[in-house]
Amino acid sequence: MASCDRRAVTESLSRLALGERSAINPTFNLVWPVVRAFCASYLGQRGDAEDAAQNAIIKVFERAATYDPRRDGLTWVLTIALWECRTLRRRAERRSESVPLTAVNEPSEGRPDPEAEVTLKRTLEALMPLIDRLSDEERAALSDALNEVQRANPAQRKRKQRALAQLRRWWEVLHGTA
Repeated sequence: MASCDRRAVTESLSRLALGERSAINPTFNLVWPVVRAFCASYLGQRGDAEDAAQNAIIKVFERAATYDPRRDGLTWVLTIALWECRTLRRRAERRSESVPLTAVNEPSEGRPDPEAEVTLKRTLEALMPLIDRLSDEERAALSDALNEVQRANPAQRKRKQRALAQLRRWWEVLHGTA
């Protein structure tokens, strides 16, 4: 989605959060195609994707008053859509009505799970600017922590702890949750 469309979604959701009823149609017209495409890519071209998209849109409008205009609107909408996709997937697997949806998305031999790859890539893209703000010493400590290097040195453990705490604070400022 283009950045101007992203801005339009954020502005439209902001108007909706303020109670402007005239923002309902423009918001729907902006987010519906994106939510449908997202759900279809997550769940495949199935009726399940359409159901998840419809449930997500309903929740977007139900929760519009809680939208924080300082956040990216598209991310907020797609987070709701992702939650609906996962909920629908879990329900289908519990009921065992059909082949579990995870079987459709299982990685082929020798290849990683595409969903996990995308999630990791997006998380790393969001973390890299924050990691760049750490000092060299904190980055080294974080690298050791992420590589699960265990050292007996208490000073090194404390640096790791401080680096991770700083990343958590920055993440919460940018994304609202750790």
